[in-house]
Amino acid sequence: MWTVYTDDLFTTDQIETHRTDYQYQMPALIDFDPILARYCGTTVTPEAVVYVRENSETYRMVYRGRVNNQYVDFGKWRQRHTKQDLLEVLTEFHENGIVDIEFRETRAIECYTGD
Repeated sequence: MWTVYTDDLFTTDQIETHRTDYQYQMPALIDFDPILARYCGTTVTPEAVVYVRENSETYRMVYRGRVNNQYVDFGKWRQRHTKQDLLEVLTEFHENGIVDIEFRETRAIECYTGD
């Protein structure tokens, strides 16, 4: 799992501060071009993408969308999320493996990446 930063308005020092402030433990990738974002089809940040490895050569996307449902629409949000979409996908994968997991997508709502 990686956090991918796509906005070149931020310096590497600001990214490191963000990671420290939010106590991110996962490695970070900087994708200012944004090659990875285009490949995954992401359009906003934050937006989660999950791939599973089917064998040593192929990967399959099984999820793209919101992390949770805290943001209802642009300018509208809940105090707390009531559904954790990303966690549900990861839990399903952990419990059942890749055999039964099918692609699903939710609408991520936040800041457009501009690409």
